[in-house]
Amino acid sequence: MSSWITLIDKDNIELVKIFLNAGIQIRHLKNLTFMNFAVDDRYFYATIDKMENGNVMNNLLTSNEPAYIRRYSLIFEDLWKNGIDALDRIKDIEAGVHLSDIEVIPNSVRTQELSLDLVKTASEEILWIFPSINAYIRQERIGAIQLAKDAAKERNVKVRIMIPAN
Repeated sequence: MSSWITLIDKDNIELVKIFLNAGIQIRHLKNLTFMNFAVDDRYFYATIDKMENGNVMNNLLTSNEPAYIRRYSLIFEDLWKNGIDALDRIKDIEAGVHLSDIEVIPNSVRTQELSLDLVKTASEEILWIFPSINAYIRQERIGAIQLAKDAAKERNVKVRIMIPAN
């Protein structure tokens, strides 16, 4: 069974449907690797050429070296796990759902940095929903609440917080 990872958008949705009907498993990934590659149990192929607008590649790296095959098989599996099933992506596109700005950030330190940066750069409104008082306290400890107060005073940013009443 063939598997393919690609960016699925309104421009290539019909082509993706053709490949799905041919029995190819496809997953959508917003951020693809810098190179196009294919790997099976015997060969590894890669190119850094941009294959857009019907252009074919000018350079192709081919290897049957087991180390390359193992390494790129692992890379493919990792990308596959993070991809979105093509049928789900197609439904979203056809329904007009735009997921282009959704990103999963598994690193909590990076999440905290992004969150604080959003509060620091807010220009109109900050809306927070905290599931518990402890969630609010955590935000206060990292300085987010003070940053929101500063934004309200200095930049006239409207700040609204929803939290359980207990």
